[in-house]
Amino acid sequence: MLSLYSPGALVGNRYTVQGKLGQGAVGTTYAAVDIHTQQAVALKAVSLKHLQDWKVLEMFEREAQTLAQLSHPCIPQYLGCFYIDTPCDRHFYLVQERIFGHSLETLIRNQGWWPDEAHVQAIALQVLKILDYLHSHQPPVIHRDIKPHNLIRTHEGEIVLVDFGAVQEAFRHTLSRGGTFIGTLDYMPPEQFRGEATFASDLYSLGVTLLDLLTGPSTVAELPTKRLKLDFHEAVNISTSFATWLDRLIEPTAEDRFQSSQTAKRALLKPSTLTYQTPPPQSGLAPFDAIESGYPSEYREEPPLLLGSRIQLYKANNHFEIVIPPAWDTDIQLIFCFILIGFLCLFGAFFGSAIVPSVILAIFCLILFSAVDECRFLWSIAGYFALRIDSDNCQIYWCWLGLEHTIYRETGKLFKAGIEQDGSSWFSAYACALFFNSRRSPLVFGTWSLVSP
Repeated sequence: MLSLYSPGALVGNRYTVQGKLGQGAVGTTYAAVDIHTQQAVALKAVSLKHLQDWKVLEMFEREAQTLAQLSHPCIPQYLGCFYIDTPCDRHFYLVQERIFGHSLETLIRNQGWWPDEAHVQAIALQVLKILDYLHSHQPPVIHRDIKPHNLIRTHEGEIVLVDFGAVQEAFRHTLSRGGTFIGTLDYMPPEQFRGEATFASDLYSLGVTLLDLLTGPSTVAELPTKRLKLDFHEAVNISTSFATWLDRLIEPTAEDRFQSSQTAKRALLKPSTLTYQTPPPQSGLAPFDAIESGYPSEYREEPPLLLGSRIQLYKANNHFEIVIPPAWDTDIQLIFCFILIGFLCLFGAFFGSAIVPSVILAIFCLILFSAVDECRFLWSIAGYFALRIDSDNCQIYWCWLGLEHTIYRETGKLFKAGIEQDGSSWFSAYACALFFNSRRSPLVFGTWSLVSP
């Protein structure tokens, strides 16, 4: 694209051009100074006369609209947008905060910078935080052009994401009718060639960008591929856990990648979470709709966990659930039957033929007894349990006589599954439980039993 200004030029009677910062498909960006405030700015300019594709103007307008809605320390601040008419042209301008530093591309290509694994992981965490902000924004924003050229490393070591011309509001198509894809070829996920983009698309581009940093003088374009996936293991020297994490980012199929920046960040900080073989869901968990309305088609019902058991295991592509129906036939229920009969006999002897008051009083005492013992025995009689685990959360859902409750714990803090013993009542009882690396009590689920496993 033609360079419009030379150093010293005054734009709009306000911005003095100091030099050219860069030139891309959307426009030419200049270093400038606001003569009113003396603030250093980045001035992006587009000439209507020299446009070769109307898509460029659309991307320019989209970048201005997007930046105006964003506020993040690692995203350039939007300062204004205007246009100037000349006798034979119209120039559009986007004014934003100037970021002092060098792009990662400049550092690795021109300055010979070759970061080690620790530096690359630190960069990954910074970019994931930016993506977390963009993807959780309302409406969510997908950048679609994560690459070394668009990541600026400031003099303080901070990573700033620039160039929002390719952004897409989530769930909204923005490709031209001609089917032109948006992005940079070497860093684009396969689905972006088809005009599709999700949160996982940005994660793919981040993964390839990190590989570009790790390969040093080489480029990702030189890496071999295996089944449409970059095979980088022989080209880099990194830990197994980090390589596994990168493998997950650059999966050709979007569903096989991390589905959110939060999940990717947790997996990077805690490599143990990478043991999951199914892709995690996007942030946010759906309620247990399947319990009330039947399981959706993507569920696969497995045989009972034990022969003769009514406990069912349901698997989906990103989580699983264990459903435990009311027991009714355990030793605890037999004890309650004897207790209830005992109360009826006892109060029947006192009240004579007043059977109804006897029954009412017996039930009242039974409920009182259960309340003192945390109601666990009544839950065993008629409690309906469901345990759901995915890479973000563990959930225990219970329902008893129309009363519902759900308890959440973080899966990353899951320590073990085992048996919880409670001897606070008249006798010891045992139940299955999930234990976590925190001071919070374990998640107990299923039926309490008097028999030690």
